[in-house]
Amino acid sequence: MLNTSYSRYISIVDCLTLSFQLKYERGKNIYFNMARAYVEADDIPTAIESLEKALKINPDFSIAKEMIKELKGGM
Repeated sequence: MLNTSYSRYISIVDCLTLSFQLKYERGKNIYFNMARAYVEADDIPTAIESLEKALKINPDFSIAKEMIKELKGGM
């Protein structure tokens, strides 16, 4: 019985971990796409803020890093 309970516990933890990762991956992409929309609307400061939020979620988000660099260079 202990094995079954332990297996269930591990399955639940795995599901929660995946859910957490997906939530934050989606958040990163939402902020990135918001930044793209702000760029199209010529609102560069707000675009940079959105990109910085994306990078708080995933500091290794290289496309967001490149976009910030380009936008800050053009200010």
